[in-house]
Amino acid sequence: MDLDFALTRIKSLAGAKFDIVIVNALESTVNAGKLRLSAVEVHV
Repeated sequence: MDLDFALTRIKSLAGAKFDIVIVNALESTVNAGKLRLSAVEVHV
């Protein structure tokens, strides 16, 4: 999953599933280049 897709999905759920203030802070962090997405494999 790429960062743009994830952010778009999170923004679409702002107010319903995620706090709008937190989503806006996340978006600002991403836009400022302070957050990088890395692949992590989780074994369950």
